[in-house]
Amino acid sequence: MQLLFHCSSKDDDLGYHYPKVGEDFHFHFQQAIIGHTLYFCHFWWGDEDAMFDVYTYDLSANYSNSRYHMNCIWVFKEDGFYFVLADQSVEVHIINGLPNNDKPTKIHCASAKDDLGYRYPKVGGDFEFHFHPNDEGRSLFFCRFWWGDKHATVDVYTKELSPHCSTGDTNYCIWVFKEDGFYFGPSIREIKKMYDWNN
Repeated sequence: MQLLFHCSSKDDDLGYHYPKVGEDFHFHFQQAIIGHTLYFCHFWWGDEDAMFDVYTYDLSANYSNSRYHMNCIWVFKEDGFYFVLADQSVEVHIINGLPNNDKPTKIHCASAKDDLGYRYPKVGGDFEFHFHPNDEGRSLFFCRFWWGDKHATVDVYTKELSPHCSTGDTNYCIWVFKEDGFYFGPSIREIKKMYDWNN
């Protein structure tokens, strides 16, 4: 059955949309300075339909300490509608800090929800990915590293590591792997050694 929905506010008509399974429809706006912003959507799926407010001032006040740079995520499933508010996104950078590339480097990163595939970064290369940590299955990301006869498995993002990333609208978590091991910090200038390679 094809899902159809229509979203609008008092001033903006966002039109009708027919998303495929797993597809993401998103829109941006600025909170009203005078009055309160409200967006609502009407959904149709086979014989079922529902209409409700997808963003209100009260909704943001109940779920967030901030009124700015919020990501309000709605997921519709067979049994209903699910809401997540992620105030911040996380951006993980994994930088190849090896002295040369005579031995190829291979990286494979994943979470419970995402398989980011195999990567082969060149010396100085930066593999980065971003996500919202409140999304189900995205509270932990790990990577496996191979370099010649050396290897390692490293948790590159956990709730325990999160406070040591940079803070702001986006939290940056910087990893650099070098000949003697793995370094982590909120910026390149502040990295500290965390782990050794396994031989």
